[in-house]
Amino acid sequence: MSLPPQHCPQRALIRGMAQPLARGVWAQGIRVMAFCPSPVDTGLWNRETAQMDFDRSQMLRVDPVADSLLLLALPPPGAVDARGWGAVIG
Repeated sequence: MSLPPQHCPQRALIRGMAQPLARGVWAQGIRVMAFCPSPVDTGLWNRETAQMDFDRSQMLRVDPVADSLLLLALPPPGAVDARGWGAVIG
């Protein structure tokens, strides 16, 4: 599946915003990640304004994308709380 032409510049913009933010908050123990999946088959594509010039069957499914996002957002089991409380997460 080829991506819509506007998709690649959007990804570059998101990465361009995330990288300096990540550098600025790293010392505080804050992680910043850019999450830019390929098109995901959601109800947004049912709208009349959606540009559909590709096969929806080739799109990513919602559940695996959501699972990937959760893996990025949640700390690993047994991680120590970075705020200094010493609590073990998970």
